[in-house]
Amino acid sequence: MCKKRICLFVRPTAIEGHPMIMAGIFIWLFTVNPDVRAQRVYADTDQITSTLLAGVTNRANALTSNPATYSEVYANLSLAGLTSAAQNLRFTGANGNPVPRSSSPIMVRFGNSASLVGILDNIAFQRTNGGINNTVGTAYTSSTLANLLTLFSTPGATEAIVPIPNNSSLPSDGIRLRVSSVLGLSVRARYYHAFFIVPPVPGNSEIAVCEGDQVPITISNFYPGYVYRAYNTLTGGTQIGGDNTTASFSYATAQIPASGNLWIEAAEVNGQFRYPSARTPITVTISPKPGPPSLQLSGD
Repeated sequence: MCKKRICLFVRPTAIEGHPMIMAGIFIWLFTVNPDVRAQRVYADTDQITSTLLAGVTNRANALTSNPATYSEVYANLSLAGLTSAAQNLRFTGANGNPVPRSSSPIMVRFGNSASLVGILDNIAFQRTNGGINNTVGTAYTSSTLANLLTLFSTPGATEAIVPIPNNSSLPSDGIRLRVSSVLGLSVRARYYHAFFIVPPVPGNSEIAVCEGDQVPITISNFYPGYVYRAYNTLTGGTQIGGDNTTASFSYATAQIPASGNLWIEAAEVNGQFRYPSARTPITVTISPKPGPPSLQLSGD
């Protein structure tokens, strides 16, 4: 159980142009329930690009679950022009771990030694597949990156949820942080880690019930501390029913979409923080209940 969480509030100051970022937001001190992060899968290998004036230090620090250790991606000022470096964190399926689905949100933790605003315009996060140069989907930087930030912030560090690409069938197995210098300024960014949440595994992927009955759902890889939701589509869409915090729950047949598909999502929830998984489909077949029996009496 989570035994203690202390929030020390520091007077918030909105930073112009970045309303979602507050200077000195919160200092979070907490004892983490070990199950709360049990369904995280962290990136297990990396690739970098570097030059004489730009590179990555302490690379291995970005491949742990420790929220206090980090690599540093830097780009120093050069009289010959701008420089850049990148570190790509990949999920390879090592040690029997799954790899992210094409529809898996990916969470990243990053920061620097001073204000985050000082680096947002000079860094970019982008998904990759199969290597550091094989980018997928949108590159998030500046205001688009600011819009992804979560509330889990500590001085000099924050977390962001990198969305699923618009084409949710595009595979990706990594997330790249690229840092670029600017005129008159060197830039350094800390890369703590990247992770995704293991999708739920239903006990049955196909369920047949009669109209008016309950549709029973069982989560085979259930963990306490996770919240399970059903939606009517693979991404986006509308939540069906409420949040579920047990391994077994059910829905009325009237709640099942006309398509017959439920999409089940697991989310790590700890206070205000919610990190979702990819969704797993369940096909529900609803049959009409048979009418009353018809009896025919014979005089024989």
